[in-house]
Amino acid sequence: MARGYSKEILGGRTINYNERGQMIGYSVPGLGGRMMNYDADGKYIGCTKTGPVGIKHTFDADGHHTGAYRQIGKELWEKL
Repeated sequence: MARGYSKEILGGRTINYNERGQMIGYSVPGLGGRMMNYDADGKYIGCTKTGPVGIKHTFDADGHHTGAYRQIGKELWEKL
């Protein structure tokens, strides 16, 4: 399973890292409780919505479901 982590900074922006500690993008708060996701170059790549049991669901820029993640630590997420 792929793992990564995130670190929240000022303004609600969250920086996302892969399992090797490399920055892969960032997220900013959007409408309806979604986090709008951007790659490291600032290109919009989709959004993330947290479900009722704390599972994060990710969607690509076209709105297709691309994955689900569960939290396994304070800032650590694991792909299901």
